[in-house]
Amino acid sequence: MVMRKQLVLFLFCFFGTALFGQLTTLVGIGVRLQVDSTTLGYKAAKVISFIPGGPAEKSGLKTGDFVMKVDGKSAVKLTVDEVVALIKGPEGTTVKIEVKRGAENKLFSMQRKSMQASNVYFSSAVNSDFGNSIAKLINDAPYEFKNTIDSSTFETEGTGFTRDLYPSKVQVPGVKYVKMEKSFGTSCRIRIGSYATMDEVNKTGEKFVAELQQCFPKFYFLPVIGEESNKVQIGNQSESGYTGAMMELYSYFDKTARVYQLDMRIENGTPGAFYKIKTPKPDTDFSNAVHKIYNDVPNKFTNLKGTEHEEGDFFNPAYWYDSNMEVPGAGRSYIYGGSAMISSPQRFISLFYNGPDEEKANEAFATMADVVRDAFGDQFVFTFNRPAELMQVIPDNVGKFVIFAKRKERGYEKLPIAVLMVTPSEGGNYSLSLVFYETAL
Repeated sequence: MVMRKQLVLFLFCFFGTALFGQLTTLVGIGVRLQVDSTTLGYKAAKVISFIPGGPAEKSGLKTGDFVMKVDGKSAVKLTVDEVVALIKGPEGTTVKIEVKRGAENKLFSMQRKSMQASNVYFSSAVNSDFGNSIAKLINDAPYEFKNTIDSSTFETEGTGFTRDLYPSKVQVPGVKYVKMEKSFGTSCRIRIGSYATMDEVNKTGEKFVAELQQCFPKFYFLPVIGEESNKVQIGNQSESGYTGAMMELYSYFDKTARVYQLDMRIENGTPGAFYKIKTPKPDTDFSNAVHKIYNDVPNKFTNLKGTEHEEGDFFNPAYWYDSNMEVPGAGRSYIYGGSAMISSPQRFISLFYNGPDEEKANEAFATMADVVRDAFGDQFVFTFNRPAELMQVIPDNVGKFVIFAKRKERGYEKLPIAVLMVTPSEGGNYSLSLVFYETAL
């Protein structure tokens, strides 16, 4: 990628806190292993990271330790999955692990427990201090950087809206500093450098991106040019789809120091996955109805409105419309206009289940998720994560949900968007509905 000048002339901006997906609950000792076939002259599982506060970390195990035995059974020359199978067991039970550390063998005993863990892990394609340090920071992001933050000291930045900056235990070669920033969450700020001119910013930025691309060849680098700020979003991609941006490269002019600052921010949280739909839209009544609704969003569903109805009271009036189009399989479809007192986005709602049985609602969701995915076709993407930008779209009490959106580069359109979701409804019932929003925010 060639970083053009307009892509790095960024205004300073702050990002959300937990932008990505959730951690997964599992039972274990909280260690990540990787097979090493060269260091010892034979294959053995090596400890490469810990879940913060987990049994393995507390026991005294260290990264670089090689697992020799588990409960007296040899773990040498086994695959990672085979070693993990030896370590697994019921919560509360004890496991003994013998490791090789340098020339010594050490025995550790720890109790298995339930933990929150990330199911993603990244490694540098180039075995360099630069690539390995960036990978270590990315992998610690889901844990609020608890493995890589030095909490012994901090400094406060800003006036009014302040941020606490902590040193990082991880140093990235060739940058000015690495600090953990705490305000409404914890993120990692890498200050690449301070420069007198934008030409210097661009030259440095191009070299930095080129090195990142070498270390992480599957990552995308997406320029985003906005009215107030420009940035380069960086995330992972694969044949099945891509993650939300995990890192953002940006620059701003420091008016106090009279220099341009070039930074990269690594956000906390597990990156949410957006999956590609790989089949074209079928020519079915349901698919045609879905696309007709979607295409009428810019018209505020004008072509789909039937009789107008009012509800609420004098102080909080609201209105809705019957739909003049039937959606196959839906018991009811209507357009909710919102409150007449407060301007709010209109929604087209198709109700597929409404009853007291949550299990039946979830079963219907599992079926409808596949049906809706097929109906949208390969111009759309979908995710089971809740991106921060869409927090206002999905109700707080939602159960299962999946978001569908038109593909736009490696992101998604904010206008319009559709959500299939299970939510509690009036009278103790559960409803399964497909909702098209006039606007996502």
